[in-house]
Amino acid sequence: MRLAWLRRVHFDAVQTMRLGRSGLVISRLALGTWRTWGNTLDYEAAERCLRTALEHGVNLVDVADVYAGGQAESWLGWMMESLRRSDVVVSTKFFWPTDADDPNARGLSSKHLTEQLETSLRRLRTDYVDLLFCHRVDPRVPAEETVRTIGRMIDAGKVLYWGVSSADVARIVELSRTAEALGVPRPIASQPRYNLLDRGIEDELLPTCRSLGMGQVVFSPLGQGRIVREGTPAVDALRWCLKQPDVCAIFGASSPEQVLANCAAGAPEP
Repeated sequence: MRLAWLRRVHFDAVQTMRLGRSGLVISRLALGTWRTWGNTLDYEAAERCLRTALEHGVNLVDVADVYAGGQAESWLGWMMESLRRSDVVVSTKFFWPTDADDPNARGLSSKHLTEQLETSLRRLRTDYVDLLFCHRVDPRVPAEETVRTIGRMIDAGKVLYWGVSSADVARIVELSRTAEALGVPRPIASQPRYNLLDRGIEDELLPTCRSLGMGQVVFSPLGQGRIVREGTPAVDALRWCLKQPDVCAIFGASSPEQVLANCAAGAPEP
């Protein structure tokens, strides 16, 4: 099925922000695909959710090479065939094993990052990724190797911006300083867990990232459903995350109705 739609976007539905000190403009809410696309949702349902999100101002879609064994990337690639590429900010992530029998098919080595980028670009049916995250910290690989590899990807036009996911402050500082020393663009984003029940990033990570010019694309803003089960409406939990001015929150959805309900959290203040 092709997305033979996109109705005019309701740009006032979800606020936007610049990601860190970069020029990249993203919606303050992002459509997540973990645990939904290829798992609880079939292709048609995922497509309806994407359509609704885009039509209501969400432009950032978060996938990863390992989500549903690569299916999330493939589905997004098929959906984007009927879109203007510029309408979607594609965020993907590399780290976890993609081949259980290959010791090089994991981590943040130059070999794995380079090979996985080519695989992901084929799945996504695009020439470039807007935002590439190192999905986890890899203590076995020198920071210089990872940063030089990402620099080559950027120089080749295959990656536009990059960031880190679930990294502590020390690693974020190390990667930023290494990039600066090597003449590679510094990371512009961190992707930590953040919600009403898990506020650990507020004391040190948030101010450090701000000083380095990095924004936040946070995951699990609903605590994987725990916050809603305990009685806080999803829209309120999302709004709470967005009180931080440099935060974009990733939400999952199983229906267009859920997408619409979540988008209300990102609407401009009256």
